[in-house]
Amino acid sequence: MSSEESTTKRELIAAESKEIAQEKLLLETINKKLISKAENLEQAKSELEKKLFQEKHATKEIEQEHLFLNSINRKLKEQLSTSNPSVSKSSNTKEQSSSNQYDKINSLLDIYKQITISRLTEYTKLDSDTVLQYLQQLESENKVTKLQDRKEITCSECSSVNIDPSFLCPSCNGSNYRQANLIEHYGCGNFSLEETYVDDKCPGCRKTIKALGVDYILQRNYFLCNECDNKFPDPVTSFQCHNCKYKFGMDKAKWNTSTVFQKNN
Repeated sequence: MSSEESTTKRELIAAESKEIAQEKLLLETINKKLISKAENLEQAKSELEKKLFQEKHATKEIEQEHLFLNSINRKLKEQLSTSNPSVSKSSNTKEQSSSNQYDKINSLLDIYKQITISRLTEYTKLDSDTVLQYLQQLESENKVTKLQDRKEITCSECSSVNIDPSFLCPSCNGSNYRQANLIEHYGCGNFSLEETYVDDKCPGCRKTIKALGVDYILQRNYFLCNECDNKFPDPVTSFQCHNCKYKFGMDKAKWNTSTVFQKNN
């Protein structure tokens, strides 16, 4: 092969390599755009599913709230008619409306015994001034006692206090776990249930453990997941809001301070 042919061949190889590199760069750019588009579509899908879920359960929540309030009103009317048979049925509409407002508060005080103003306000749908005024009246009659303020976790989306906590395995987010005592053998590093150390012998190396703190350490009230076998000292706390159905962790929780009132016996 002549020198000129060799040079031409090298130039062709270099040109092909450059073209391949450009195609590779182009494909990488397209791939990044596709990934970004897929992520945007997934986020939009998630938001749409959340909106549909909220709309689907909104009617059910309203129906349940009406049933709850109707049940409370019926119960309280029965109690009032039993304890006050002489109450006139001809009371005007304004008085009945006021009584019904306070009936909701009384019912919740019966159920919870201790409850914050923020919860009473949310559960009864009354404004905080009305709730506080009635509680102060009950306090003057020695029917309730004002306690110290309490910190409450509220929903990070809608600020509702009507939330439920869940305690989950930090590995699989499941709730199928149990408490147990675990032993860690310093000699071989085995870390397993206390019950596996039969006759004080380590199930890992079969050596006898003798002195606590020297040969081994006992971890009391540890948690063992029955699903993924994860061992952990504390479960992860998660919350779900009953008002908007949003789920969130402790790191996203908001905090509210509200005064507690306790019903007197």
